[in-house]
Amino acid sequence: MNIRYDNGLLFIDIKISYLGKSKLIKNVVIDTGASHTIISPDIVSSIGISASPLDKFITMYGIGGEHYAYRKKIDSISICGMDLKDIEIDFGVIDENGNINGLISWSVRCVLLCMVMYVTK
Repeated sequence: MNIRYDNGLLFIDIKISYLGKSKLIKNVVIDTGASHTIISPDIVSSIGISASPLDKFITMYGIGGEHYAYRKKIDSISICGMDLKDIEIDFGVIDENGNINGLISWSVRCVLLCMVMYVTK
């Protein structure tokens, strides 16, 4: 796993698959306080991810105030070579400057940790 430390944040790269297409997403922050995993919609539009009337639309509250996102089920998210399949991910604006393309939440990290612990038994 390639973790980068920059300006007090931990960054990783992830891969998202949706409807048979995949995209490597760079500059995703491991956020110990995030309750949702959220990815910038601009970074995944090239693989067909966009808001649709069937998606659940949510409101999130954080340090930056109130933010909106849509939740979509994707084929998989791959972090450090480990895949979580058929997972719901939120898509919304995280960083208006475009330096951060996503936040990985506590819940996704917990599942990955459990998978690592199971595999290494």
